[in-house]
Amino acid sequence: MTLSFDCDYEEDVKALPQILDVLGRYRIPASFACVGGWIEKLPEIHRSLLDKGHEIINHTYSHPDNEQLDPDRRFNELSWTEKREQIAKCHKICKELLNYEPTGFRTPHFGPLFSERDYHILKELNYTYSSSTVALATPQNGQPFFTKEGILEFPHSSCPKHPFAIFDSYHTTSPRTPGSAHRDSNDFLKWFKRLVDLAVATRSYINIYWDPQDIIKVSSFEQVLKYLADRRDEIWLATYSQVVGMLDKVSQSPRQRRRPA
Repeated sequence: MTLSFDCDYEEDVKALPQILDVLGRYRIPASFACVGGWIEKLPEIHRSLLDKGHEIINHTYSHPDNEQLDPDRRFNELSWTEKREQIAKCHKICKELLNYEPTGFRTPHFGPLFSERDYHILKELNYTYSSSTVALATPQNGQPFFTKEGILEFPHSSCPKHPFAIFDSYHTTSPRTPGSAHRDSNDFLKWFKRLVDLAVATRSYINIYWDPQDIIKVSSFEQVLKYLADRRDEIWLATYSQVVGMLDKVSQSPRQRRRPA
């Protein structure tokens, strides 16, 4: 299972110290999709993510369609050159300000704003993985899969009660979303547990993202993390990079190398 957080807005970034505190209490690693513009403005908060053992995902420089940074553009409407520049500029900022080079990417708002052509850019920039798709729109029923470009894609997991929606802040609890389906904290906890139980029973992979400014207001958030910590013997809690590293080790093992083509 991978937990990730999208740090799209300044409010998300400023909620990170609280997120880190709770994650640290339960020793849970996470992946954070970060925007270059906010890294420039608030480098110390982003540096703390790395200092505490988490990973940063490239989430473009200005997150086009972001009301605070780039409100008049959408990522899927950018040219190839503009997309590449968005990803490359965020990467450059991470390297210069954080001494860190991301290896993964998430399309702003992913889903309908994602294009398979983006994988060519990622390959060109030597990225190894992406988390930009939704489970129902992928060929492996939500399991991670390699694209023809060699990028490992991590789809976002569906809600067990509403399988056509993913279990993110927008669908579940966000006060910014009219009619979010699991705004009651106990209901949110119930369906999160159901998702975890189903994954354990079927030996499946779960990929969840939340917005920091929303999830920190959910009173059962700490109970969610405690539930994961209590089931640590049954669930491997890993960042995307850790999953990539595990697969690399498996593919390089003597047994795998001897396997006939």
